[in-house]
Amino acid sequence: LSSFGSELRKNSLNQSLTPEEAAKLYGKSHQVNKFDYFISHCWQDERFAKVVALYIHRNLHVAMILSTIVAIILTALTRLKVLPVVAQGNSNVIDHFPWALCGGSLSFFFVLF
Repeated sequence: LSSFGSELRKNSLNQSLTPEEAAKLYGKSHQVNKFDYFISHCWQDERFAKVVALYIHRNLHVAMILSTIVAIILTALTRLKVLPVVAQGNSNVIDHFPWALCGGSLSFFFVLF
């Protein structure tokens, strides 16, 4: 995910590289003993899909936990009337505003990406 794949954008694998460009690109690589994870070896897959898969693989659990915490906090602040709510006028209906839904969703996607 370094530089959002800028090296692959600059040196599109759909075009042929000169021997000098290929040697320079190969010089940036290094041998590893193991892979942390492997997404796809298919060069026909879109780069965007691979990057999204990496983000989900790396950040999904943290994004879920943090967005749940944010939603709980916003729910508590709404119930304590610290945040503005929409009054229904009926005493049997809980006054609300979608703070938890909006804040939880935004924090999920902010952390995920």
